[in-house]
Amino acid sequence: MPEEALQRAANEIAVLIYKKRTERGWTQKQLGEHIGEGEAAVSRAISGTLTPQAIKVRRKIYNILDIKEA
Repeated sequence: MPEEALQRAANEIAVLIYKKRTERGWTQKQLGEHIGEGEAAVSRAISGTLTPQAIKVRRKIYNILDIKEA
């Protein structure tokens, strides 16, 4: 997948997470507290980082915010 497409997908995911998080009235820090992760880990996961740890955190975020993984 070209880098541009990856970046576009990461941006779409970030927007969706932002929307779902703010619907609950949560900050990134509060989201992290709900999934047992720090704010920095949440930020990295939302930014589209592809490390195993970021992917694990992103899955926790999807689960708590009821986002279906594509």
